[in-house]
Amino acid sequence: MMAEEVLITVTGRAGQVGAPPSEMQESAYTVRGKCSASGESFSIKYAEPAGQAAAEIACEMTIHPEKLILKRTGGLDSEMHFARGLRHRTSYRTEQGELVFFIETDSYRFEENEGVLRCLAHYRILAGSDPISENTVDIKVQGAARGE
Repeated sequence: MMAEEVLITVTGRAGQVGAPPSEMQESAYTVRGKCSASGESFSIKYAEPAGQAAAEIACEMTIHPEKLILKRTGGLDSEMHFARGLRHRTSYRTEQGELVFFIETDSYRFEENEGVLRCLAHYRILAGSDPISENTVDIKVQGAARGE
């Protein structure tokens, strides 16, 4: 199937473990990207805005009903896996070296409704067994279609 143009909105919240929602920091961006479907999964490619990085970061999401895989290259290279109950070892690869950490996903939800995909994950970032932060990511992809 050909890749279709989509609109991607990513909203993230992060804070100290156990902090009330009012103390969590929120970030959000909306970008255009390309989406293709294969079976039950979707592959979405887009450029994350530069933000604190020196340049845009190339991103590829693979969305499955039971998991989300997010690969980022350019500045902060990483590959993160989100699935309910999963503890995943990952790292940021930077010019200064590699920072290794774990992502522990408490919950993951996927919805598909009339060309709109939504993924919501609640997870913690850990250094070894020590929690660093508690996070959520909410991803909405508008215009996603399955081929006939």
